[in-house]
Amino acid sequence: MLRNSSSFFAEKPKDGNTLLHLAIQKYKTVSQLDEYLSGLSEWEASVQARTVNDDGKLPYDLVASKKLIGKASIEIKDRLIPLMMQSELKSLHSKVTISRDDREKAKTIPGLLTNLEIGCEIANEVRKFFWDSSTHPQANAYSIKKYVDLCKEIKKLRDETQRRTHYHPEPKDEKDLQVYTDVMQEHHVGNCREFAYRGYKLLKEKYPDLEVAAYAIENSDHKFLIIGLKKGKFTKQTVLVDSWSGSVYPVSEHQLKLKGYIAKKIGPDEEKDYINVITNYNPDLHSLSLECRIEEPARKRRRLAS
Repeated sequence: MLRNSSSFFAEKPKDGNTLLHLAIQKYKTVSQLDEYLSGLSEWEASVQARTVNDDGKLPYDLVASKKLIGKASIEIKDRLIPLMMQSELKSLHSKVTISRDDREKAKTIPGLLTNLEIGCEIANEVRKFFWDSSTHPQANAYSIKKYVDLCKEIKKLRDETQRRTHYHPEPKDEKDLQVYTDVMQEHHVGNCREFAYRGYKLLKEKYPDLEVAAYAIENSDHKFLIIGLKKGKFTKQTVLVDSWSGSVYPVSEHQLKLKGYIAKKIGPDEEKDYINVITNYNPDLHSLSLECRIEEPARKRRRLAS
């Protein structure tokens, strides 16, 4: 029988598999899985259920590869789904603040506290602007109608944004960024992409001298901002601003604090049967990927400097 140990969270299991991954590979009945889960707290079970291995697979994904008898596959999946729906994220409109540890760290790094404060200011403004998000874990509790309507509204927003920017995959200049902002103003809903670019626009307006870039997680589906870069490079003062998840912290902490996102299909309906899963960062699978950095035109930079 597999058992949990306190070292699980401190040590990297083989191939990124949690003990729950290994349990799914080994057990053939839901009663066997229940016996394993009984040795965990509900939160520990949720963390393992939301951890992707080095192949990007959740424990849930491994169930389909097993040849199980009767209803065993459905029963095991039904045990995992509620665990996957939990998350560390607070309400979409909760206030973003600097952690006590990061305040202490900032005492020894000049300039870090200023960037943390700017990050929180922008994140809170963005969170006040948006009414809702279809990918935030709070949407897991929505009725099917509310969820589907929200997804349609966000698709409408994105289609209009793409049309007005001539189908650029990301905003290529300040003109595109203004289009993103204008379309958002008509809808007030969005996911991490919209949260990031709303924040980008605010930063360009309020802190034009602060170097900003939009990043994503490679092999995941999540976008956010990084501020306080120096010629595109991270420094001790560089801060990650994730308005959608409600977190702001030094970018050096991203492997511990950054969360990924998966829209996990749990049924046959292509429109309705999804849940939002917030995953932990796996450094053997994930990496930071630059998505967009809008630089001032040379003529404008010279004018600002004069």
